[in-house]
Amino acid sequence: MPTPENRRAATPDVARRSAQAGDTPDRLPRVAVIADTLSDLRELRLPLDIPGAEEARGRRRRVLTELEVRLLPRLREDSAPAVVVLGGSSGAGKSTLLNSLVGDEISLAGVLRPTTRTAILAAHPDDADALVDNPLLELARLAPTDQVPRGVAVLDAPDLDSVEARNRQLSARLVEAADLWVFVTTPVRYGDELPWSALAAAQARGVTVAVVLNRANDRVRREVEQDLTRRLQALGASDAPIFVVPDVGPNHGPLPPERVSELRQWLGLVARSRAGSMLRRHTTRTTWAALRADLLAIADAADAQVRRAEELTGLVDDAIAGPLADVREAVTDPSLGHGSPTTRWLALASTGGPLARVATRPERLRSGRARVNEERRAAAVSVGAQVDGPVHDTILRHVRAADSAMTSRWEAGGAAEILAGERVRRARGPEALAERAVEAWQASVSAAVDPVASGTTAGDVLGADGVAGLVRAAAVGLAGPATALRGLFPADGERLVTGARESLTDLAQGAVRDVARPYADVLADLAVDPGTAVRLRAGELKEFT
Repeated sequence: MPTPENRRAATPDVARRSAQAGDTPDRLPRVAVIADTLSDLRELRLPLDIPGAEEARGRRRRVLTELEVRLLPRLREDSAPAVVVLGGSSGAGKSTLLNSLVGDEISLAGVLRPTTRTAILAAHPDDADALVDNPLLELARLAPTDQVPRGVAVLDAPDLDSVEARNRQLSARLVEAADLWVFVTTPVRYGDELPWSALAAAQARGVTVAVVLNRANDRVRREVEQDLTRRLQALGASDAPIFVVPDVGPNHGPLPPERVSELRQWLGLVARSRAGSMLRRHTTRTTWAALRADLLAIADAADAQVRRAEELTGLVDDAIAGPLADVREAVTDPSLGHGSPTTRWLALASTGGPLARVATRPERLRSGRARVNEERRAAAVSVGAQVDGPVHDTILRHVRAADSAMTSRWEAGGAAEILAGERVRRARGPEALAERAVEAWQASVSAAVDPVASGTTAGDVLGADGVAGLVRAAAVGLAGPATALRGLFPADGERLVTGARESLTDLAQGAVRDVARPYADVLADLAVDPGTAVRLRAGELKEFT
């Protein structure tokens, strides 16, 4: 069944169409404000499970229903009947009461409820046209009957305490649609907390309330009626009428007409005296202040969501701040090239080694026989390969540190619980991130070397991949390859080494940032917005209160 959140948003020309429908000038601003408020509330998200969030979500759902199902139809169509909702706990006899009022079984009654139950809206056929476009009919089935006085429509809502969550939610929405809420109860169930909470909320929002004490025998009637009166006085609803329906014992079908005559007469009086129209105006008028308070509370909740999202974003940033600084220092430290890379270079560049001429007189390097050139190229490539291992291990160490810090901070900050089941999806582990960073660095250096080495003697002798190996070695601090490159490429050698060092730093830090990226993506996908727009709508309602 469609819900108010899923309905099509009000179009910008809502005020013009309302004017064509006969709205008075003072009503037009209200229609426009309500339409804008609906749009803003539909777009507002409260995804974080922070204190007060569940209450705010419920408030948002309730306000959406109230605006769309009750207020907007009231402002657009003044001739619509006043909606009288029969609400209460299971087994109170709401359906039997409606069937008795109309003298026909239009609402299924019984101890065993079906798993899916549609609310029934009984209205006079002459009022049907005024209800055709009413969003209430997306929540309830219209049952035209001339046994309901024109000017009022009686709605049998599902049980507030239904075992079916869908029915409970539907019942709560229908209470929001009420111009008058009739609390149907029994001597056994009248003290239930849930209906009284709903009754208090309705009273606070300016909805007129009444009580039907059903199945009341003479033995307990007076005592229960007095207690009901005291409770209503405590709610500030001392003027709420109490109708008593005597107990008739086991019964199937509608009650005898005389058992509900008082309630039927009262509904007729409401309709004949135009009290229904007065009731709608009273309900709408007294709703503005409560609605404004609700909107301000929702706006505060939205602001709290933004603050918490910012805190979580800060948590992500703080978790990787240390590893980012550490990995930068590590890959720019000349000691990164110590050990096996240095040993490998010395062995290949010493007298008699394939890179001896490259190391001692790079500017005089000449192309030799193919076998000699291949030995030199292979030697230069191996120097670069000897560097890649320590670079990989250094990046991996800091990526793991970042991963550990990120996980512990995320858990310590309660983010998993706050995100209401949103999962952090990590496509790559630390090992894969480190490997990807090294491969990207190799590709970056090769791309920079290719146009420089092409057509040069060094390029012919060492090959572009051999030159790239020397550049990577120089970038991590090996002095010999750095000196050789300056001799081989006087105009570009230093630039190649500097660029390779900067590329390594960027890619190493990028690998650390990739640890945090899935967490940041989850937060970005939340798309939380402050309550500015909703607070603005609350301000616009101030002139109506």
